[in-house]
Amino acid sequence: MIHPPEDLATAIEQVQSITLSAQTVATAVDKETEAYFNQSVKNALKQNDINRALNLVNEAEKLGLTSLRKIFLQHVSSK
Repeated sequence: MIHPPEDLATAIEQVQSITLSAQTVATAVDKETEAYFNQSVKNALKQNDINRALNLVNEAEKLGLTSLRKIFLQHVSSK
């Protein structure tokens, strides 16, 4: 005989575990993605390719990465 409350509790625990695992993976990917965009923007700025740097900043912001705009603006305003 199956007891719904126990099965429900088990199901909830499994969903929470999967959710935490997915969040951990997403965080790792975000760090790698942010590092990629950070380096790419800095390289574009070193090459004085402002359009490319701005396009990278805009793409990064679509992914939720907001720190790159500050780097971009600091570089552009210092020129």
